[in-house]
Amino acid sequence: MNISEINYQQFLDEYPISIEELCRNIYLNNADSIKIKKEGLAVKNLQLILETVFQISLKKGFHAMSLRDLSKESGLSMGALYNYFSSKEELLKMIFAEGQSLIRDVFKENLDLQFSCRIKLKRAICYHLYLSEALQKVFYFLFMEAKNLEPDVKKKTLSLEQSTEKVFEDILKQGITAGEFKMKELSLHVMAIKALLQDWYLKRYRFSQKKINIETYASFVTEYVFSNLGR
Repeated sequence: MNISEINYQQFLDEYPISIEELCRNIYLNNADSIKIKKEGLAVKNLQLILETVFQISLKKGFHAMSLRDLSKESGLSMGALYNYFSSKEELLKMIFAEGQSLIRDVFKENLDLQFSCRIKLKRAICYHLYLSEALQKVFYFLFMEAKNLEPDVKKKTLSLEQSTEKVFEDILKQGITAGEFKMKELSLHVMAIKALLQDWYLKRYRFSQKKINIETYASFVTEYVFSNLGR
């Protein structure tokens, strides 16, 4: 991958990320508790379950959803659902665990490499946006349903959010030390970057109305951020 030009298709070629792959990871990492042993069938049904969960969550929120609602909307029987999890709380933990793991792994793999701070920052911005484009429903769900998590899981979620912010904070600090960036109020820059990234999956309809695609927005965010770094 050309490190100076990162487009969405190149990202997908390197990381074939999708809800199907997320469901495959859920299956593989919970194989001991999931009763269905045929991977293809299990992944297919998990994908149906997750897609249905996201639809119901949009309508009335996950907290108001019952397993009977999930059964009715997905077309899977209650017994079939219990083959994968024992409660909707367990399902929520599965979704959060795999979503967090995927985000963490992609960031860690790419930002451990020896690039200049400018390239690191561009990659971090683009990779976060491309992840949220490939898994838009997942990102939206994770953000909106975090408040309904049990305290121990919510703590881990906050820790991931803080670690994501720390990625940008560390890059900016390294850039200041290296003389690549010059700025005041570093924490505000980090908060501004995070807000721009979240807008893509929280206010997607606004970009759709303007017919703005992911690469146009990624280019805008990187240029906007760099223009305010006081180089």
